[in-house]
Amino acid sequence: MKKTINIIFNIVIVILIGLILLTIFNIPILGYRIFKVGSGSMAPTLNINDLIIIKESNNYNLKDIVTYKENNYYVTHRIVKINGNKVITKGDFNNTVDEEINKDLIVGKVVFHSKYFNTNIVQIILISFICIYIVYILLRFLIRRDNE
Repeated sequence: MKKTINIIFNIVIVILIGLILLTIFNIPILGYRIFKVGSGSMAPTLNINDLIIIKESNNYNLKDIVTYKENNYYVTHRIVKINGNKVITKGDFNNTVDEEINKDLIVGKVVFHSKYFNTNIVQIILISFICIYIVYILLRFLIRRDNE
């Protein structure tokens, strides 16, 4: 039983560390990426520090919320106009539309967001699990050393 709990605990820690790395290095897994909202341009739909998950796609529709790359940073806005291979986006909170972009600049469309599960909460949970794991490893080491 102890061995099973240890294996499950290690798997959970590996998954959590993987999520941290996915968020930090923005690595796509199975076509999905995790982003943190960095501005209030999409408020109240998306707020600063909200966690969003986007999925790579080639099919975009009006009103889709998409993330595209512009000058080495990512922008997440809503599609307000589609003209062939070009789209125009706009932040929900913005007064003006963005410049027209090619669809190939779009990284993907938002498939998940939560106002209650933002990146601050995720970081607190992950740091807590990592701290617990470190304490767990130290206790195992000390117990083994005492038994020898």
